[in-house]
Amino acid sequence: MARTFKDYRLTAKQAEEALKKQADPSRISSFRRFFRDSDGMVFWGADKAGVKETARAFLGLSLPEVRILLGSEVHEVRSLALWILRLGYGKSPAGEKERIVDFYLEHRERVSEWDHVDESAPYLLGVHFLNKDDDLFHDLSRSHRMWDRRIAIVATWWFIRNGRFDTTLALAERFLGDPEDLMHKATGWMLREVGKKDPGLLGRFLDRHAGTMPGTMLRYAVERFPDALRAHYRSLRKDGKKASKATAQGIKGVSAGFP
Repeated sequence: MARTFKDYRLTAKQAEEALKKQADPSRISSFRRFFRDSDGMVFWGADKAGVKETARAFLGLSLPEVRILLGSEVHEVRSLALWILRLGYGKSPAGEKERIVDFYLEHRERVSEWDHVDESAPYLLGVHFLNKDDDLFHDLSRSHRMWDRRIAIVATWWFIRNGRFDTTLALAERFLGDPEDLMHKATGWMLREVGKKDPGLLGRFLDRHAGTMPGTMLRYAVERFPDALRAHYRSLRKDGKKASKATAQGIKGVSAGFP
């Protein structure tokens, strides 16, 4: 029988030791290529398969012990903590699920890299709030902290999977002016996922916003479109940029490049 968060014989130290056995230092240099400013990050060289295997073995870890893992300076140890939460959530009763989500939100300052966000937010917040209101997501979207904003948009992937698109589109509209490239990538990714389910809905969104959308966001959003349609939306963005420049110079009546 799968354990939930009730086996107080397990400790964070034991989990760390088990994970370290999965580590291969020769992987570290390749890991660093996937992250910005990675010179200041600490890796052991444990791959995702090793992290998941260790997480399954420590699903009984109590939340105070998970907190210790989240406090680690080692990237994969924090990943381990998040995988324990993710897998544990799916195997827990309703009351425990609520507790896990509250714990995740309370300690989200330790969710501080794109992979940490992407491997946790949809499977905790997305699942938990699928049939609830989305106020939390809008609150996170207004955070000064980029990782909170990324949590908000990436968590909606679970909504998209289940045919709920309104939250994703509302957040995407907010993030059109976000200054961070990692947000442009995440938002474009979620828009692309909407397009897989409802291409017409994505097209209508792009008709309104492609002219002013960051280039990276647009590129990700139209990735699955036919070549001609991708070219069309790229042209809208070029026209939109020209219109914005002209307006800034005081020229009135210039088309913004979209209806």
